[in-house]
Amino acid sequence: MSQLSHYHFLNHIDAPKRYLSLTLDELIIASLFFVLFICSSQKIIVSLFGMGLVSLLRMLKKGDGPQRLLVMAYWYLPSSITGFFLPSLPKSYQRIWKA
Repeated sequence: MSQLSHYHFLNHIDAPKRYLSLTLDELIIASLFFVLFICSSQKIIVSLFGMGLVSLLRMLKKGDGPQRLLVMAYWYLPSSITGFFLPSLPKSYQRIWKA
């Protein structure tokens, strides 16, 4: 038996937790559209819109975790909106990059 067989390396140690193959933010959106699916009479439109929104969310994240959405919100949304989610960070236009 070789020495390498004593070690077990995890491939996805920093991967986010998944529930039903969805991350938490995707699961929230999918569950909201599932409730709308049950309550609505337009089942096909609601299901297509829900699947489209979840796939758009996955495209925006590009395989990263939910923290990528916070970073995108910090840089691209107005400071009045991001101040609600990230109150301790400075406004994005007041940041100074140091090389």
